[in-house]
Amino acid sequence: MLFLKILVRWIAMLTCLFGFAACQESLVPEPELSDQNIQDLTEQIKWLDSSVTCERLDVLVRRVGNVEAIPEFYRRKLWAQQAVCSVTPGTDINTSAYEMTKAAGIWADLSEDVVTLYAKSTTASEPQLCCAIQKAVWGPIGDIEDKIWKARLRLKEADRASLMFMDTSGTNPDFSPLIIQGENADIVDVPFLSDPAIKLSGTFEQRQISSSELGETRTVSIYTAKGKYDPNAPVIILADGISLGYYARMIDPMIEQGLIKPVNFMGIHSERDSISEALRDLPKDPRASDYLPGYDKDFPDRFDNHMEFIFETALPTLFPSSENSRRLAVGGHSNGAVFSVHAGVRNPNLVDAVLSVSGGFGGLKAAQECSEDGANFYISAGVYEPSFLASTEVTEQTLKAQGCNTRATYHPVGHDPGFFRTELYRFLLAEFGNDL
Repeated sequence: MLFLKILVRWIAMLTCLFGFAACQESLVPEPELSDQNIQDLTEQIKWLDSSVTCERLDVLVRRVGNVEAIPEFYRRKLWAQQAVCSVTPGTDINTSAYEMTKAAGIWADLSEDVVTLYAKSTTASEPQLCCAIQKAVWGPIGDIEDKIWKARLRLKEADRASLMFMDTSGTNPDFSPLIIQGENADIVDVPFLSDPAIKLSGTFEQRQISSSELGETRTVSIYTAKGKYDPNAPVIILADGISLGYYARMIDPMIEQGLIKPVNFMGIHSERDSISEALRDLPKDPRASDYLPGYDKDFPDRFDNHMEFIFETALPTLFPSSENSRRLAVGGHSNGAVFSVHAGVRNPNLVDAVLSVSGGFGGLKAAQECSEDGANFYISAGVYEPSFLASTEVTEQTLKAQGCNTRATYHPVGHDPGFFRTELYRFLLAEFGNDL
């Protein structure tokens, strides 16, 4: 046996010497990583985003290898991060793109596996973009007074990508969002009433609801199908309910065209200005405190109180039901996606379906066992949002381990509210479609 080992090693050395393999990679063992090395690597992975250069990312991937001591979530995030990274922007200028950027504020080109962005910043700072890709390595180009910047990013599955960019600096209010798609993008034709002059067939309104659980008054948006409340019609609770007025312009034509059964929506507004008592003691980030369990150590009961408010006060007040047969669903994006999953897990006898799109906060770590006729969980994330993708994979793993009815899908998009609209459309067809 010893002779065989020596022979194999000599063959490897000769192969290396003749140029068929890399000597150091084949013969020198990887050094053991110390606890401090592992901690440092984990910390580096923790803060990775799309502004990491592809060169640095590739080095980090090779260094980590298959080190099992790296916590699972961070290993998942590192592998996910390989879907998007920044390429050195360079100083070369596409003249036509440069001129278009001066006029429109933003321009993009998708070629092979690289997206090139030009964006104008009206200040000396680099552009701030939302939402598909939120960070990049920017370099100023051209004439200084034009304040135009350039960025390039390498994308996985770029031919299937669907990307939306808009300025979020607040300095370019007239710049319209830009949507760019690969030649094989999965485009869904979602019905939408883009003209605000077109009236809804349903009723949309906002109400104020007093919460004894939270000790405050909250703003709530309501959409009632066909303009007349049916206590037996399904109700969908939407996180970040201030956006319900926008999504109602998709929901309404879906009902009118007979794509889905009449459904009602309740959206709890989530930002600080949704709370009437503006001067009371509130968390620094009420939305995160409401949606992420364990997030706010100064207000440890906030998440549970908010959940109780929704199910025990707001829902029966706004949508009273005379029967137990109606269906109830919960949906949300980002932090709202985390809330939606927990709402389904914690209320198994109430919630029939959950839509969770791009949920973060490390993912769902634990859940009680699901029954065969329990809620249907629809979870999804974009491949260009590594932290959210890794969190969603953790959630998928946890739900499936508990026997929950789980459908997980991953798409070549980023942290984009347009992605949520498409996923909401698919969810409504799957759960409330008229052909069911």
